[in-house]
Amino acid sequence: MTLDIRHWKLILLLLICPCSFSWADSGAGAFLRIPVGARAIAMGEAFVAVADDAQSLFWNPGGICVARAPSVYTSHLFYFDQTSIDTLATTRPTLWGGVAAGTRWLTGPSLAKIKNNATIGEFTPLERTAEFGLALGKKQFGIGMTGRYYESLIGSQKAIALMGDLGVLQTFQEGRYSWGLALQNIGSPFGFGSDNASHSRTARLWRIGAGYQPNNHFLLTVEHQKPRCLQGETHAGFEFRLTPGFAVRSGYLYQPKQYTKTSDTFDNWRFGTGMRIRNLHVDYAYAMTPSLGASHHISLQFRFLGLTELEQSGRLSLTANPAYFSPNQDKKKDSVFFFLGTEGVKHISKWRIDIRNRDGKRVRRIGGRGAVPGLIEWNGTDSTGRVVTARGYIVQARVWGEKYQAISAPIRIVLDLTAPQCKAKSDTNIISPQSRTMVNQSHISLQAADNSLLSHWEAVVTAHNTPSNIVQKSSGPFKRNKAHFVWDGAQYTKTKSAFINKTIVPNGLYDISLKAYDKAGNASPPHVIPVKVNVQAELVLQELINDLGIKEIPSGYSFILPSHKIFKTHRSRQVVDGIDHLKIDILRLLRAFPDHKIIIKAQTGSEKNAHKRSALASAQAWTLYNILLKGGISAIRMEVQGKAGALGTINHIKILLIAPKKGPIDIP
Repeated sequence: MTLDIRHWKLILLLLICPCSFSWADSGAGAFLRIPVGARAIAMGEAFVAVADDAQSLFWNPGGICVARAPSVYTSHLFYFDQTSIDTLATTRPTLWGGVAAGTRWLTGPSLAKIKNNATIGEFTPLERTAEFGLALGKKQFGIGMTGRYYESLIGSQKAIALMGDLGVLQTFQEGRYSWGLALQNIGSPFGFGSDNASHSRTARLWRIGAGYQPNNHFLLTVEHQKPRCLQGETHAGFEFRLTPGFAVRSGYLYQPKQYTKTSDTFDNWRFGTGMRIRNLHVDYAYAMTPSLGASHHISLQFRFLGLTELEQSGRLSLTANPAYFSPNQDKKKDSVFFFLGTEGVKHISKWRIDIRNRDGKRVRRIGGRGAVPGLIEWNGTDSTGRVVTARGYIVQARVWGEKYQAISAPIRIVLDLTAPQCKAKSDTNIISPQSRTMVNQSHISLQAADNSLLSHWEAVVTAHNTPSNIVQKSSGPFKRNKAHFVWDGAQYTKTKSAFINKTIVPNGLYDISLKAYDKAGNASPPHVIPVKVNVQAELVLQELINDLGIKEIPSGYSFILPSHKIFKTHRSRQVVDGIDHLKIDILRLLRAFPDHKIIIKAQTGSEKNAHKRSALASAQAWTLYNILLKGGISAIRMEVQGKAGALGTINHIKILLIAPKKGPIDIP
């Protein structure tokens, strides 16, 4: 018998149809209807509603964006008479949908070319595709399409076609229910040669199905398939996970009676198993086909869970408290506590927190299986138990569920073991509590002396050289690395929770000890400032008035300061030692007369060298004016006058307190 090469198309179609569908289909490209994927085949080819991995490119493109993680997929079908079908695909879900790409190819046994009853050579029939899928949506809903380039080679003749799929997949109640719809192999007629009569329509196919997954162990699916010009059939399948890493599957095909007359009941059953080893999935399926015998399907899939983008950071939140800490065993911020917010992330099977330095090197990993603890503590040590270097670290958390991975946004924490340095300064060392004319409070300012970020301060007032006799405790925050503490000479009775019942302390010397704390809890060296308390300062002022020889005059009061007590001889700007104490006394005295105008008069001694002495006295008067001005006496109150007659042999400075009206000295 002489066979023309064009007849090999018919021979090839007879080889691949009927296959697992058991349909005699005249549609060209029937190879495209041969199911791929061991898991899908083992579940009775009812997969349109649960296609949530790389196989969705071939079953339902709407499932591309429902996939939980990027994956690479490959499968091999051991078919009859040295015929095999191989598949390779990859998918990448994104926050807006997903993309996928893949290929399929069928290779058969070497066949002889016969012409005029003579063998003229051999050839291997080949059918192959190149496919690209795109889906839009989120994990609960996706709509997608697949573009497909199809090529069939029989000897030296080739047929090419462009076609595609459309699909929708939707899940409800965290994946408990799902449904899917797909229209496959949409394209124009194609065939071998230029004769249009020999062209065939593509093997178009409708799929619609539903899935039910009451828990992580059981999955039930059902699907109805309707090819072009043929009766439809219903498929059903189930999957049972004995353990998280091992599953058994089975399915059944309810076919039209005309296709089952010559087949055994067992031909409609499918069986298979699946095993997961970390991110690698290995699946196997066994199927019988009428007249062709058994077929074996093996597939491998690797999921890149570390590249998952489906879970946004808002789904899995990570917080650290405190963000600055110091594991120095002082019982203040020795550890950092992490909290994982997992709202909306269900069925967590494993969690992990990675701590990396600024170079990206991991210094510690904390993790576990099952539910995430409420608080996760890190004491600053690496896996060997040693405290890591003080610096900033990046922390990121991940959790795993049955089919997904959620990744948090990275956060920054700082490990700091360096004690901060700060400066403390007091405006006075002597106070008179409750006085209206004297300094009745001690104001102490604190500020950072280095680059430390200061958090708060603590102040403890104790009797001098008696640290156990605590008079007052206080604390407060730093603002812009500056703070203020005020002590009013009061003592507070201590209770279990606070200091209450304010009383004025007795006269004496007291120590104010201040510490500054940075954000990591490190304390600065204590600053101790002595403060003298004199509740009888008004009496001291009266004694001062008497000592200065203040006299009442018609316009107010006056007193004289010998210049040699303030200035070195013949020098107007060289102040003698002890002027600070005299200045304080003068300031206190002038503050006791807040309504009086102050006149500073320079007076010379003898008439000898009067011109020089007058210039010196005037310069000394202006120097005293500047001293009082810096001490807080308003310039509006003061007036400087020059020479005013001789008062002996030594220059003097006469201070007049001019009252707005006459009256006795008012010392509260």
